[in-house]
Amino acid sequence: MEYGFELCFPESEVYAARVNNLCAANSVLCNFGAHFSESLMKRFRESCFGHLLGLHKIAFSGQIVHALALRRVGGLGVKDMLGLSYTIGSNVAQFSVKDFCLISGLKCGTKPDITSGGDAHNRFMKAHFTNRGHITCNDLENAFLKSERGSEDSFKLGLLYFMEFVIMGKPQNVKLNEEYLHLVHKMDEFNNYPWRSISFEYLQDSLLFAPGKKESDEENDGKGKKAVQSSVRKGKKNVEDEKPKRINKPGWSIKGLSYALQIWVYELIAELGIPPLDIVSGSRNLH
Repeated sequence: MEYGFELCFPESEVYAARVNNLCAANSVLCNFGAHFSESLMKRFRESCFGHLLGLHKIAFSGQIVHALALRRVGGLGVKDMLGLSYTIGSNVAQFSVKDFCLISGLKCGTKPDITSGGDAHNRFMKAHFTNRGHITCNDLENAFLKSERGSEDSFKLGLLYFMEFVIMGKPQNVKLNEEYLHLVHKMDEFNNYPWRSISFEYLQDSLLFAPGKKESDEENDGKGKKAVQSSVRKGKKNVEDEKPKRINKPGWSIKGLSYALQIWVYELIAELGIPPLDIVSGSRNLH
């Protein structure tokens, strides 16, 4: 218990880790530059995602994100759809869906039913996908990269590509929601779709299930020493076999539009006048 509230991860369970940012803004926007003509880039700027074209200029800080994830306040229920609460210094702040909406600039609202894209959808699917019903993010990326530069299909594939890899931040082996392959043929509906709700849910799930305590270096060192001793007792003479194996730093992946969380942290730290990061004994904590 700290400052009258309980953390999901007590100080004794804090550990250093790498964070794999699945929001692939850098690679997606780089591919846009190679495959979008000037006219298509102009159309993308005018779309519901156009204001995010400068996202690659923000350097992702896994250190900040991991430190915040370990400062989540516990005892607030399994999942609060309004947001998750964190401690920064002696303050408790909630990263809410409203904060995400304001920072991301994505459309808010209730998700409407998606209707069929008709003949345009059928032609689109036949031209770019052979595994209908089992299309992955990797399949979508390949279809975009193989599309004719400057074509209408290239633009539609690009919108889907940005949506899946940046807004949703999905791994490449995950299947697409094929309803969106219908939606992309109706631009007014696509641009007014509440992408905020879906992106925020992906992001929040990542933070909610961020890993807990990992084995300490001391525990791993102890295991390594035991392995060496056992190897020696068995008469092994190979020096490499007798060395303790390297222990990789644990890690976890963050989905959704992760940069929105990072921007929220920066703004909150500035507002509270708190030093952004304090590194103590190898652990990372926001104080």
